[in-house]
Amino acid sequence: MHRTLAAEQNPDLAAAMIWIHMLPADSLEASLAAAQHFSLAGLAHFHDPLRLAGRSVGMALESAGATAWDVYLVFRSGPEWVAEAPVPTAWAHQLTDAWADVRARRQGPALRQWLVHHVRDLKQDPGRTA
Repeated sequence: MHRTLAAEQNPDLAAAMIWIHMLPADSLEASLAAAQHFSLAGLAHFHDPLRLAGRSVGMALESAGATAWDVYLVFRSGPEWVAEAPVPTAWAHQLTDAWADVRARRQGPALRQWLVHHVRDLKQDPGRTA
């Protein structure tokens, strides 16, 4: 994701990485260390040890009770994440979890291609709704 955002410079594009505790080694220290590798203008980092953001995204993806992690969400301008996550325009993931739609699964070059496509699409028409 970092290389894609860096290559597709867009001052109107905002991105966030939410570091959710999902694996035994996940911690505030691990999140801070990982965030150092992803330093880029317009990229915000959040630490979510209680998985609140992950559960909110799970709800937005119509998977109540699921904790979404290792997901990539695209939102056009307009929706705001206030109390709950808005429904994304598009999403992809790298999960094998049963709740995660297999049609949205992307890995390696396919994930990078998906990201490039959606970042460029946002750059061309940031307000389009679908």
